[in-house]
Amino acid sequence: DAVQLMTIHKAKGLEFPVVIVPGFVEGAFPGGNSRSRWMKSAAVIPWHLREDRTDELTSYPARDRTPTAKELDAYSEVLQDHDLLEDQRLAYVALTRAENTLIATGHWWGPTQQKPRIPGRYLDQVRTTSDEFDEAIAYWHDEPLDEKNPYLEEGAGFMWPVALESPAKVQALAELVHAANTDEAFELTAQETEITEQWDDDARVLLEEARRLREPVVNVQLPATVSASVYIRALREPELLARDLARPMPSPSSAASSRGTAFHAWVETQYGQQSLLDPDDLPGAGDHDIVSDQQLVELKAAFKNCVFANVTPVAVEQPFAMLVDGRVLRGRIDAVFETNGRFDVIDWKTGSANSADAMQLALYRLAWSRIANVPLEQIDAGFLVVQTGELLRPQLPDLPAAT
Repeated sequence: DAVQLMTIHKAKGLEFPVVIVPGFVEGAFPGGNSRSRWMKSAAVIPWHLREDRTDELTSYPARDRTPTAKELDAYSEVLQDHDLLEDQRLAYVALTRAENTLIATGHWWGPTQQKPRIPGRYLDQVRTTSDEFDEAIAYWHDEPLDEKNPYLEEGAGFMWPVALESPAKVQALAELVHAANTDEAFELTAQETEITEQWDDDARVLLEEARRLREPVVNVQLPATVSASVYIRALREPELLARDLARPMPSPSSAASSRGTAFHAWVETQYGQQSLLDPDDLPGAGDHDIVSDQQLVELKAAFKNCVFANVTPVAVEQPFAMLVDGRVLRGRIDAVFETNGRFDVIDWKTGSANSADAMQLALYRLAWSRIANVPLEQIDAGFLVVQTGELLRPQLPDLPAAT
């Protein structure tokens, strides 16, 4: 068991026995100011320069002149509606992560507020739903009648003047100093023994760190949470991965990577699903095989003729998180199909068959076994080489212990 603190974006696709979502207040969640208002913030990219733009978001009036206040207000409302829709999608993700217990909170007063805040609309919807299904509402405080923030009056408390050491304690400390300056041994209390043992432990850690720094070889530890691709790299090319982990460098975005993302998102829509994922969350965000827009068009046409084009999957872009070899392994399965009680885990390959690694299928197969609670013997796995329509089913390797 563990307590995990994560953003709503990180929680997409995952489930937990108990989920706590704080901060449902108007102006915070949902936000009050438009995050898309690029006209007043140099940090926001104008919508007409973005690939995910819509006609409404690019309808900024009068680019060649100063817009009127009425035009500007109307466009600001469009941006506000867009941000509220995004907040609604995030709220849906947050409130549907709980398997058993959901705790959603809001507040009237923050630590510095001069006026009371308003409970968020999503918190109010949770309250209404709880009433309908006779679920428990632990606390719901009415709006405060006194519009004075009680936290402002409390302030930061501290004692003054500082209490000096008592004469008895000073005498006891003097006796300890005297005993330390003599040859006579004296007994440590349990608390003193614990403190000195902690000193010894700290010294051992510092000495070990100093020893490692003097060594020509640096041991690099894998993070506690890794992606499936990083885990496979640790098995296939540990030295190269260790260099990357020891000195991480940002990888530049590329058009090929964007095309890979676009293909995965397009396949998802072919199965009639609307993704709640950000584009960078899709597995294709790391694919660099689609070198041109023409190849992307060809891949889409080839997929429409493959064996899975007209088969309805039981899962698409299925996220997972599981313990493998003592680490949390995260990833997304492209698609899972079911036929007569057997499951088929499929990964789309937008490049050549040479890039297919059987270890990836073994991990995805194990993940689906945990998600669907079915034995591995009922799960097949394969790569679909989209360009040729070839279905590869390599022999899967054994995996380390997973829980």
